[in-house]
Amino acid sequence: AIISCSDSVGQTALGVANAVDGCGNSINVTFSDVILTINGLDEITRTWVAAIPGNSVSCTQMIVTEDSNAPMFSLVPAFTEVELKPSRICSGCRAYFTNRLHD
Repeated sequence: AIISCSDSVGQTALGVANAVDGCGNSINVTFSDVILTINGLDEITRTWVAAIPGNSVSCTQMIVTEDSNAPMFSLVPAFTEVELKPSRICSGCRAYFTNRLHD
């Protein structure tokens, strides 16, 4: 399953595995997750296990998060004016830095 990074990875959102034994009786299914985070995105390997005394079976579900939203600034510095020392650079020099955001 490919999901957004803000989506739930719980069983309710992504489904539950079911299993039956050779006689058609439902049996308990458990799962465990191994989470690998790369560049802030998760890749989850969910292993489902159905077991009865003396026998078990497992299957794997891959869950990958995908970030389809453009990055956003969380902080942009305020306007800053810096006056340079004329004796070190040049006579009467001033430097201005302006913050501009572009899409």
